[in-house]
Amino acid sequence: MSQNGNKNSNQPVEPFPADFSREEQIRRRAYELYVERGGQSGHEMDDWLRAERELEHIALYIHLQKSGEPGG
Repeated sequence: MSQNGNKNSNQPVEPFPADFSREEQIRRRAYELYVERGGQSGHEMDDWLRAERELEHIALYIHLQKSGEPGG
């Protein structure tokens, strides 16, 4: 299980505390992806970009939930 409570990486990622900068959130999620893969190096950029995408999706989902727009 990853640090944020996910059993596998296909499940939505729980956001990190609001006091973390966006870069820190990405860094921590990228590290979780690295650990989930068994610590295999050579995928740093993939992990970083995936972490960015996941956190952007979470931010959009939260925004849509708060605004009450369809699809959220």
